[in-house]
Formats: sequence, structure tokens, C-alpha cells
Amino acid sequence: MFRQNRLQLKILSLATAATLLSGCAHRAPTEPTTTTAFQKLTAEPTETVVTKGTEETILAAEPFYYSEDIILTPPEVKDPQGRKVYSALCQNPKFVGDRIITEVYITFEEALPDTDESDITDYYWAIFDLNGQYVGRFQKETIGVRPGFTLDEQGNIVAAFAKSSDPDGSNMDSLFIQKFDRSGAPISEEKKIYTSGNGGLPYSELICSDALGTVIACGNVLIQLDKNDEILCREEFDNSTLFAGFLKENGQYYLQILSPRLTDEETGYLSLEALSLDSDGFLQHKEIDRNAETLLGMRVYQTESGVYSATRNAFGKLNIADGTFSTMFDWNQTDIDRSYLFESQVKVLTEGELSEPLLILPDNGVTIDPQPMPSVEPSVGQPEQETSDTDGNSKGTPVSAPDVTEPESSTSMETTTSEPDTTSVEDPSGERKTSILIASTSYTLMGAETHLMKVEMADENPHAGQDVVWVGGIEITDTPLMKSISSYNKDTSKDIWIKVYDYSAFGALYAVDKSRSQEAMMAQINSGVGPDIIIGSDKMLSLDNSRIFTNLNGYIDSPSGINREEYFDSAFRAYESEGKLYRIPLGFQAYAMLGSNEAANGRTDLDYTDYIGMRLSKGTDAQIISYGYSDELFNMFVEGELSTWIDYANNKVQINKSSLENMFSLVKLEAEARHEEDIFALYSSENGFNPHHAMYPAEPFPFEGATDLYNHEAAFCLASVNSLSEFMYKEMIPGQLSWYGYPGSAGCTPIITAPISAGITSYSTQKDKAWEVIKYMLSEDMQYSSNIDSAGLPGDRSLRDTIPVNIEAFRKLNKESTEKNVQLNMVASDPEVVVIQMDQVDKILDEYEEFLKKPLRRQICDNRAISAVRMCFGKFLSGESDISEAVDSVEKEIRSFYEQ
Repeated sequence: MFRQNRLQLKILSLATAATLLSGCAHRAPTEPTTTTAFQKLTAEPTETVVTKGTEETILAAEPFYYSEDIILTPPEVKDPQGRKVYSALCQNPKFVGDRIITEVYITFEEALPDTDESDITDYYWAIFDLNGQYVGRFQKETIGVRPGFTLDEQGNIVAAFAKSSDPDGSNMDSLFIQKFDRSGAPISEEKKIYTSGNGGLPYSELICSDALGTVIACGNVLIQLDKNDEILCREEFDNSTLFAGFLKENGQYYLQILSPRLTDEETGYLSLEALSLDSDGFLQHKEIDRNAETLLGMRVYQTESGVYSATRNAFGKLNIADGTFSTMFDWNQTDIDRSYLFESQVKVLTEGELSEPLLILPDNGVTIDPQPMPSVEPSVGQPEQETSDTDGNSKGTPVSAPDVTEPESSTSMETTTSEPDTTSVEDPSGERKTSILIASTSYTLMGAETHLMKVEMADENPHAGQDVVWVGGIEITDTPLMKSISSYNKDTSKDIWIKVYDYSAFGALYAVDKSRSQEAMMAQINSGVGPDIIIGSDKMLSLDNSRIFTNLNGYIDSPSGINREEYFDSAFRAYESEGKLYRIPLGFQAYAMLGSNEAANGRTDLDYTDYIGMRLSKGTDAQIISYGYSDELFNMFVEGELSTWIDYANNKVQINKSSLENMFSLVKLEAEARHEEDIFALYSSENGFNPHHAMYPAEPFPFEGATDLYNHEAAFCLASVNSLSEFMYKEMIPGQLSWYGYPGSAGCTPIITAPISAGITSYSTQKDKAWEVIKYMLSEDMQYSSNIDSAGLPGDRSLRDTIPVNIEAFRKLNKESTEKNVQLNMVASDPEVVVIQMDQVDKILDEYEEFLKKPLRRQICDNRAISAVRMCFGKFLSGESDISEAVDSVEKEIRSFYEQ
């Protein structure tokens, strides 16, 4: 059926608005996919919908790609001394022909006595076939570190790797090359071909050529070897240049080169250079006339059959010659855990139908307009808005590719291997179907695993007839939340299919500006056409209002809600605005002060004046609060106050000026006691205010100040309380230390921040179904499994990342992470570790749980507000204003942001 004319005009106007707000019109689109849209699955055969003023036919049954997940498992290691394995890491997979090569670390619970060796007992590279079967290994002493692999023309594995040329083995500064058969047995001796002058080699990438031999890109060095592995030529670039790998397309090789921008050092510049041979057989390269900026937001994979790419939302094929990208399938057409894509390798087995090509690599100097964000209309069930039955795809408009300027070359570099080309294979029906392999690392509580997933088109879609709930956000693809979404979708007995749209690109090597992603998402949300659920971080303060979100307290306390006693309801309450919960934290991080009971004089609700009194009584000879610099203390105080000062839901500001004066006085006294004359180089009459330091929130850890408390050189220290092992620091001096909140105008409480929170949009027509999805994310099983992936470094059982809001998941994770006596680290103290015995764990875990059930306060890193407070504080420090004037200025400045 046809949509009403006024709805047609609405879609067109919203798409236009999203286009204008999604970024500069002179840049390539961040997310080059033509298939993403917010679409409700329907059982009807087809429906004609109007999108961007044209009619499209949306098929009711969209294709689905089944995935088979295999964990690559090296042979079990048995220690001659009988030690138990502490962690096993199988990571960094690489496809090399018909082999998968992964890095393996095995560590034991304790090191061997009377040796200087670490507890790493085995480190090697394991070899698997494409079915996930183990076939061999490269030994640690053979393969070195940071290797690159390829196949030669006979199908042998060629490895380039770094080793030390120093007797002490301190620097991996020499590059070696060696050949192996496909089971890892050496068929040539290792040969040193290059020694770095700067003490280290970052990594290696290789290609092989029938006519040329081998070309190696290693950091900023490009090396050409002949058939005998002798250097023909070597080129060393500027240290700021980094080779990002080789690409091969239709016999032509390209080199990816990363360089910092001359005008902006925080972002990278990517160029593509075509490789060829000159008339004397030496390597030459020349930058092609293509703007490769968009590739920084994609994962690019070289395979034997061509160059492919993944965005956070789709997988497709690149065509470097004409600068286009064609989608093969949407990640929403699978049930895989999309976080695997963040660090992955891909091999295409068969190439199915491609979408219309979209220009993403224009000629240099040629601009293309960004594509509008996908749009959707309200679906049935929302009485306040106009409705429709089905939401349709909004495909990006393909842009004609300009004429290609071919690079100059005399001989293209070609290579052949023993592996046949398997792409474009037809099934018996005559249709081409896509089939790919994904190899990726997943981190767990006990280490790291490499997963091999075969993704291929299924005969039918198991989600046919289910309702679709859309989840959207920025950089949610690589979060552990994707594990719970994948688990939910794999249970096909449910009546909901969760689909995800990530508004961000993968990002460059350097810091990434997220403003374009935020603008695109907010344009869609404000237009009322975005996802049902928004996943956000604390920095998305514009989401804290009823215009965008639904009050979740009604859902929590409804018959289909959750039992607050089973959760840290204190964390939920910390995120309320005037008693309404617009975003519910799916986990949180906590900060408090570890301090002396004697100094606190039996009080637990210390305020700024209490610390001022302690400071004045001690003079300048002893530390009251141990921390790195005064700006860290200042940031923690301000970030803990903003949720009290600013009502973000209604844009109202109310500051307790007396409390703020006491805060300024305390920080000034602490800085003077530490002889910090110019706190954080914040403000001077000559240079004015530099707000850069306000951009990063303070994140103290307990071991940084624990030594001062242990040695009785300070009364308090800033600390995080994100795991049982961190909470246990109060036991390093039994009976003398306790955890205290941060002082503030709202009282003395710990402060918390939520890396991930979820809210149901006010315009969603499926609020009840969206709540079922969020409730699933809050369940014990999902809180447990999601937070295992947040356990920090592989094998680190301290769980310093996120506290689950589900109490049973919290207890289970902390118990499992404490399987032996806990060692608390001290620096420059005697002893340097304090051991907490296992028989104390249950009692301390109970205390930890009760500590987190007490009132909590939300930590907010609002850079505009923090910068304003720091500027006014700087004027007070420099004598340009007295403390009363500085406090008045704080309120005036912040009001100018939020009460316009």
C-alpha cells in the first residue's frame, strides 16, 4: 500500500535534515553502506513504500546468514612440575592461504623457583586448517615476535619476524626471514636481512611476487628482496609514517600509508600508493589519485580473491580502481556477536550478489555529498504519532565514479599461490551465495580465545515473523553488550529480533573525533525516527530528558519489571532526574576515598570543612589526601558535584555557593601544602585559560596512593572500588582503614559513572518489547557473561572495569576472580605486597556489597562545565578575583550554557 502524502513529505524532510546535520558536505560518508535501515519485519509478501521521494519494494523475507562458531584449541599443555594453568591465550589470528596462524601464551599459577624466568611457560604460533583443526606450530625461539606471514609461489609459508641482535636480548631490532611448510616445519634457515637503527621494529607485513621475490613493509621501512632473499633495495621513511599493509586487486598491489595530518596531529591521514617495477626490476611506488580517508573508518581485509571491508554495520567488497564499495550483507542479517569484528581477520570463500556500488574513494579534489541517515516512520502501536504498518529501507544513493587516474607503472606485481580461487561459486539453483570465514579474538576471565566463524546464507530466516526492536548507539559494536544481543537472537523461541545500528566508524589509528557520529545520531533521535533503544555513555548528557526517553521506573516497578532488591538500586537512583530514570546503567564504575579511621575521628560523612580542619591542624608537613596532582583532586570534586548542580533534564542550574567556596579553599590549601604554585598550569594573565586538561576525567586506582597510607604518610587517598581486590585495600592495615565517600553539597557518597546505559526512546512504538530486551540485558546470566569480557587485560582477574548492577552476577564474578589469596601491591614499601587470606573473602565481599548499596552520586565529565569551573578557580588562584566573586562567576558561566 502507499503511504499518506503528508507522511511522504515527513520522511523526505527528515532525511534532508539528517543529511545537513550528519557532517560536512565536502567529506566522504563515514558509514559507506547502502543497506542499513530501521525496518520492521512483516509477514506480508511485499509492500511499496516511499523513501526519499521514490518508490521501493521491500521484500518481507530478508536473507539470513547462519554462523557456525569453532574455538581454535591448541594441544593441552602439561607442566612437568605439576603446576596448574593460570591462563591460556590464543589470539591474533591471521589467514595465510588455507591456514590460520594464531599466537599462543600459556601461563601457570606460579613461576618456577630459583629462576629469573617469568611464569610464561610456553609461547608459540599455532597453525590450524580452515576447519579449525590443529596441524602444527612455530616455536617461540624460531619465529621471534611481531611476525608477518604470506605464501610463496610453491605454497610454502614465508615468515618475517623481529629478533634481538644484542647479547642481552633487550631490543627486538633485527628483521629475519624464514620459510616453513604448511605444518610449521622449517624448510630453510632463518636469515637476518635488516637491523634497525632506532632499537625496535614495530611489525611486519609481506607480499610475494613471482617476478620480484619478497617485499616487506616493517614500520616505516620498505624492503625488496630478490629470489635468494638478498636486499635489492631498501627505503626508510620519516618516523611519523607507518605502513598499514598491502592490498592486491586484479594483479595490482597497493601500499597503505598512515601519516599524521599537518594541520591536525590527533587524526591520521591514509594514502594508497601503487607498487610496480621500473625497467631495471627495482620497486617503485606512487600515490594514486584517490582520497582514501573513508578507509580509516573501516576494517580492510586483503584476501586471495580481492579486497573486502567491514563497517560496523555491513560487510562488502572494495574496488580500489573505481573507488567504490558494494555491500554483500548487513551484520543484522546474522546472529554473530558483532564485538568479534573489532579485532578480526576475514577470508571470503564464495562471493554472492553485491549491492549497487557506492563511491567512497573519490579522486583527490573531487567531493561527494554524505548520504542521509536511514529513516523510519512510527509503526503500529504509538497513539501519539501517525503510524504505519511497516518501516522501509532508506538506501544511500550510488554516486557515479569519476574517471580513474591510473598510476604510472611499467610492470605490475603479480603472485600466484597453490590455493584455488573459490569466489563466485554457484549453488545448484544457479544463484551465487556469500560465504566467509571470520577469525577473531575474544577475551575471557581466564584468558583469550580465538573463534573461527563460518558465515553462509541459510535456506530460511529463523526470525521470520518476529517483531524487530532496534538498538542504536555510538561505538557499541565492540562492547560486551553485543554478546547479550547475540545470545538473545540465537534463542529463536522469542518473538523479538534485535537489530543494531552503530552510528560510528571503526576509527583511525589516532584519536577520533566523535562529533559527526553524535550529530548524526541526535539528528535522527530528535526527528523521532531512530532506534527503540539508545545505548549511550555518560558524556551524552543531551539524552537525559523526557523529550527523548521514557521514564523506566514505571517499567521497573510494573508486574513485568524487576525486583530492585536483586540489583544495586543505589546505582539506578543515582541516575534519576527528579525521580525519573531516563537511562538505566547496565554496569558502573565506583570511586571513593580510602582513609584513616583515626583521622576521620569516627565520622563517615566527612565534608569539605572536615578536610580543611585536618589540613590546617597538620600544617604543611604531612599529606592529608594522597594523589598525583591537585588537578586530579579538583576534577574528582567537580565531576562529583555536577549531577547536583545541574538538572540536565530541564536545563536548570542550582549551585550551593557555600559548599563550592569550601571546595576551592580545600584544593588551594592542598596545592600550597604540596608546593604547587601554579596548579595544572591552568591560568595566567599572559596566556589566558587553556581548557585542555579538563578534557579527561580523573581515574585514580587504589595502589597509587595506598603506599602513603601504609607508611602513615597520608590520611586519605583517592581510589577506585571496582572489584573485590580493590575494596580489600582497606585490609592492608587491619582495623585502621575504611572507605569514605567524596564530600559534596549533596553529602558524602562514593561517585559512580556508567560506561554503558540504556534508554527507551519516547517515540518508540514498541516500548514494552524494548523493555523486555533491556530486562534481558539486566539478567544475572547476561550481566555475568558481559562483564567477563570487561575483565581488563587477559588473565587479569581483578575485574577492574565494570561492576554489574545485578547483585548475583556481581558476587559470582568477584568470587570466581578470587580463587586464591589476594596480594595487594605497594610501591617502595616493605613489604611490597600485603596478602589477604582466602578465609576473609566472604566477610569482605559482604561488606563490599553493603558499601555499594548505600547512596551513590553520579560522576559527570561535562567538559564545558568543568572548564568553566577551572577558569574561575584559576582567576581566584591568580588573585584576579576573590573567592566569592569566583563562585559567583562559576554559577553565571554554567547558567549561560544551560539556561539560555
